[in-house]
Amino acid sequence: MSVISITGFGDQKLLDQFIKDWNESEKTTQKKKDIYIDSPGGFVSIFQVIQNMIDSCLDKCSLTAVGELHSSAFELFYSVKCKRKILPFTFGMYHLSYDDITIDEKGKAKEEYGKARLDNLKLTKQHTISFCKSVGMNQKEIREITSGRDVYFQQDRLNYFLKVTK
Repeated sequence: MSVISITGFGDQKLLDQFIKDWNESEKTTQKKKDIYIDSPGGFVSIFQVIQNMIDSCLDKCSLTAVGELHSSAFELFYSVKCKRKILPFTFGMYHLSYDDITIDEKGKAKEEYGKARLDNLKLTKQHTISFCKSVGMNQKEIREITSGRDVYFQQDRLNYFLKVTK
């Protein structure tokens, strides 16, 4: 069995390391992958690539949460279809997506790229609400998230979400 770690902020550096470790594990005779995740989140696109890789060989992968399971890492964990578990004292956090966009004094996105990114963010809100419902969050948790708050979850609540998404 190969052990792969997803640790830290989900950026290109994390993805490059994950791909390197993934490819190394493919060279072994035992192609099972035991993946551990401890992340404060990061770029959604990075975790989408990782999810796609894991989902490409579900029968060979397991994903274990340890430490922090926040933001887009939280979404990755509850979206993959492989075997999953949560180690003691792991805690999670989920919130609305955000982006860095240059705006002018009128509160308008300055350039077309910024306008497009802002429009894209508006589209993600419905996805966030649907995701929250799919993992079994209650109305209070969803209301707090959609109001812009970071909502934290202890291990017992994370395990409840795990049962809902099995």
